[in-house]
Amino acid sequence: SLESQVNKPLFDRIGRHVYLNTEGKKYYRKVAPALEQIVDATEALMHDQNSQRITLNMVNSLALHWWIPRMPRLQAYAPQLDVRLSNLSGRFNLEQEGVDAALVHGNTEEWQDYYCEKLSEDELVLVCSPDLIDHSNPVNLSDILKTYPLIEVTNERRKHDWQVWSDAIGVARPKNKKPITFNMSIQAVQATTRRLG
Repeated sequence: SLESQVNKPLFDRIGRHVYLNTEGKKYYRKVAPALEQIVDATEALMHDQNSQRITLNMVNSLALHWWIPRMPRLQAYAPQLDVRLSNLSGRFNLEQEGVDAALVHGNTEEWQDYYCEKLSEDELVLVCSPDLIDHSNPVNLSDILKTYPLIEVTNERRKHDWQVWSDAIGVARPKNKKPITFNMSIQAVQATTRRLG
């Protein structure tokens, strides 16, 4: 779910009703314009009889946790639309790759040849399985970092995240700890939920 991906509750659940909480409302205000553009682009495509296929590009974790859960609603709304997903990373040419729209991580300046909308700021947070924390005592970040293996994403976009986070928080990363490394964020998230670090 989106809540598990951002590691924050976004909804209040009261009985059978679900409401956006304060964090959810802030998030919605930031992404609503981009979502409206996706809806508008989809509607425009549906009215164009010659275009029944759209190729969207996004990272696997976004596809898994955000896009795929929404696909049934789109399929019910536009059954004739053939939506393809790709997961190209880095800088690429949409036309050459056959991509109609892309949700990418980066600065809008890097994509000056295209119409861009910034969806949200990047935020680095330290996460671990709640099962690893003694909730009866205050959390000491230095102790946690020394006690459990560090999980690190080594791809070009994420390879400096630990250093950036450590510098921002002012907590030194243990130098003699060998991290568990993954190439993709979604793999690191799964390792964390499995209590590996």
